[in-house]
Amino acid sequence: MEILKVIHHTQGGEKYRYTAPRYALDERKVMWQCFGVQLFDPIAIYQQMRIVSDFWGNTGKNTIFHFVISFSKEKVKDAFTAMRFTKEIFDYLLRYHQIVISIHKEDQGGSLYHAHVIMSTTNYLDGDLFEDKDENFFIIAQRIANATRSSCLLEILYSVGKTMQDTDKNQDENMNKKEGFKRIFSPQWE
Repeated sequence: MEILKVIHHTQGGEKYRYTAPRYALDERKVMWQCFGVQLFDPIAIYQQMRIVSDFWGNTGKNTIFHFVISFSKEKVKDAFTAMRFTKEIFDYLLRYHQIVISIHKEDQGGSLYHAHVIMSTTNYLDGDLFEDKDENFFIIAQRIANATRSSCLLEILYSVGKTMQDTDKNQDENMNKKEGFKRIFSPQWE
């Protein structure tokens, strides 16, 4: 089973938008690709995402989403496959949003590879926001199930009372998790 985690840092604010690309592109990455932003410098990525959201008047709104997809060892045995699946899952958003995809290799029991997807909520063509709605997350989870042809567990996680002060630690260590909910999606074929 694949797992999609949607991570909300409710008190992260601008610091989290700065920290998230840095985390995704840290030394654990084995493959990465950027869409609509510069490839190598997390500070430049932060600045470019901020310029676009400011241009469209989205300053102070929910600025990014952080998605983590943990691929099962049975489905994904290498970084190339993890990247291929991730791009297929998010292809409908890659044309309109600034996105960083970073593949990390880490044995987490049932998963060897996981993808971090840092996405600016601002559509850079028309300024519309990708909304923080369950329906949007359901679409992504269903796309994971369809692409991998296996079930996908969606977990929506909220940070509680902590900011991203320690940017060098694993994000899971930086927040107390409160689960919003979990839901399983099964593959659907045409």
